[in-house]
Amino acid sequence: MNPNSNERAHWKWATACLCMILAVAGISRAHAHGFAGKRFFPATLSTDDPFVADELSLPTITSRKLPASGDDPAARETDYAIDFTKRITPNLGIGLGATYKRIGPDGADAMHGFDNLSASVKTISDPGSYC
Repeated sequence: MNPNSNERAHWKWATACLCMILAVAGISRAHAHGFAGKRFFPATLSTDDPFVADELSLPTITSRKLPASGDDPAARETDYAIDFTKRITPNLGIGLGATYKRIGPDGADAMHGFDNLSASVKTISDPGSYC
């Protein structure tokens, strides 16, 4: 075994342990949102989260194999996405999202780059009707 690889392995473990400690140390109390009186409105696959809240998705990774069609060969598409939503006021929030895409066709060089960036604004137009 190469001494440099042994040292790199120790650094990897030390880095992983430090990241876990920092992740656990940053845990705080979670507060539910999406309540209207005694009713809860969860986000589903068909509807986005209808309430303003602070949210962070780090990173969302998806990968799928695309079949060949016509002259195009089969390819592997991998997406790395991040989404951040910040509540500005109790009734207004803004969101930003980015996706890095990699498409690797069979037998050819991979193509990669950023997909369209997304920006959003969420608002509750009549906050009194949700209480």
